Amino acid sequence: MTKVTSPASIEYLYARIHAMRAKTFHGESLQELASTEGMAALSEEMKRHGIVAADRGRFAKAVQVRELEILDKLRLQMPAYLERYYRAFMERTRYRNIKTLLRYRYFKENEETIRSLVIPLPFGESVDITRALRAEALEDFIAELHLGDDAPEVEACVRPLMKNRDIIAAESDLERLAYAKLLEAAGRLPLAIRKAAVELVQQEIDIQNICMLLRNARTTHWITERMARLWMPGGRFLSETLLDSLVMAGDVREIIAGLPPVYQRQFSAVAVNDLPQVEHALWKMLFTLAEKIHRGASDLRMPLVAFPFLLHFESIDLSRLNECVYFGFNPREIADYLFGLTWTDH
Repeated sequence: MTKVTSPASIEYLYARIHAMRAKTFHGESLQELASTEGMAALSEEMKRHGIVAADRGRFAKAVQVRELEILDKLRLQMPAYLERYYRAFMERTRYRNIKTLLRYRYFKENEETIRSLVIPLPFGESVDITRALRAEALEDFIAELHLGDDAPEVEACVRPLMKNRDIIAAESDLERLAYAKLLEAAGRLPLAIRKAAVELVQQEIDIQNICMLLRNARTTHWITERMARLWMPGGRFLSETLLDSLVMAGDVREIIAGLPPVYQRQFSAVAVNDLPQVEHALWKMLFTLAEKIHRGASDLRMPLVAFPFLLHFESIDLSRLNECVYFGFNPREIADYLFGLTWTDH
């Protein structure tokens, strides 16, 4: 359980965020890490930074726990409007945990795998995973999640599963709920920083929707009515009407051609048949926006708005780097999978 502290001054928080950002893994420091030879050396380097994992499978969880702990320490020192924003950003993990637990509850996936994917939050009452997995009635399952005032909304997302077994729809409902709460928190920030926060959340919503659209064209081939059930509302440039129309496109190239120019431009240097690289280019767009806001000098609070997103991208980079080193990729190859690193020769 975290200890509540008094809000710090914006000047102090600004300085602290910049100091923390200087110590995070991006740019030259990430390049040095990508040049580490072998898993043993990488593991020792990670331990120096407080990231300890018993094995490769638990590394991603350790990185995510670290991310939440860093954000929580900052959250407790922030004024109420930023504290709500940080908490909403962090609480998305709660909804992802629920999705993970539902996978076991309705489809009996490997229990140990499920346990390794549930990420504890540093605030609120801890979930007893065993009790949650063993709960027979839906009401008992919801109670074990300790959701407080959010319980009715979560139950509304989950209850249809009892009849339709449509886990994809339930997961989308939970994601929609998480984004709605984050968008609301961003929209309640002071006017000087509200636009930047809202743009970040809306940009992420757009990217999630485009990724669903592209994957559908490549693999699932669901009809428009099915996809309309899954869209995340509230995006920055993409309406649900446009998304519906693009479901009918024949392939990835046609979808990209139908996107607004701001997204089309992201694919100029990407082979559109390589779906992972297409998605990486989209997420790089959000990373670049967060970096731009972090460097913005119009308000001392701007870096505080962008930092959760940048820290999350760092977590993704560390997890990907760990996998790349395990599979023997060379440093230049690793750089292609990371957000915070553009390879430079010294």
